[in-house]
Amino acid sequence: MLRNFPPLVLPDSVLALEGEKFFDLVNQTCGEVVKELMEVLSINTVYKLLLVENDILSIFEKKYKELENITQKACLHLNEGTIMLKPGLRLDFDHFMQALHAVNNQSQEQAVSLSDVFFSSFQKLIESFQLNENDDSKNTYSFLINFIENIFKNLTRNKNNYRYSEAVQHFAQSLYILGGRNVYEFVRINLPGAIPAIPTLEDSLGKAGAQIEEGVFRYDMLSDHQKSGGYPIAICSEDCTRVI
Repeated sequence: MLRNFPPLVLPDSVLALEGEKFFDLVNQTCGEVVKELMEVLSINTVYKLLLVENDILSIFEKKYKELENITQKACLHLNEGTIMLKPGLRLDFDHFMQALHAVNNQSQEQAVSLSDVFFSSFQKLIESFQLNENDDSKNTYSFLINFIENIFKNLTRNKNNYRYSEAVQHFAQSLYILGGRNVYEFVRINLPGAIPAIPTLEDSLGKAGAQIEEGVFRYDMLSDHQKSGGYPIAICSEDCTRVI
């Protein structure tokens, strides 16, 4: 009668293990041979091990000089030169990998669930605020709400599918023009999903005809913009040449 392996008990922080702690875990669950294999393959974290798509133990199907000693201990060797991976080693390693993937899948599901709950609560908060706001508060906080809402929406998406509202795009353009590349990157890196990447931003600026070159003064464009916006007076302060 076949029996299943008893559940493998892993440390609570198993997904973050690296270095000696990782190798100790591999040694305890799979044996010294697999530990030595991980060291030779430069797999020194659980994260790296989970990223390997192909079966690691299939490496014994070919001869590698660096693995000669490990192959001697991990495989059975027939007289004609054929080798076979020891069944017990295979069972222990597969059991270990199944346990790691189970923990990783559970962790990802919990992260998605928490994100959904948090975003749903935030949406309700925004809707409640919008129902109770007056004209003054609407004018005062409309961009802030839009900005925060945009961040939370992007956090639920893949990075390649980030989207930005028109107000956020205008803010990003102003930040880049007035603050420069370093300031822009500082904000973008520290607020994930808040503003577009620089290549995306530069494309939008290019389409809008907002090519900015240091030392080039665009008085005609400034005058046209002033007239289109109905601004009777334009005030320039110190260090504003990049704007003009």
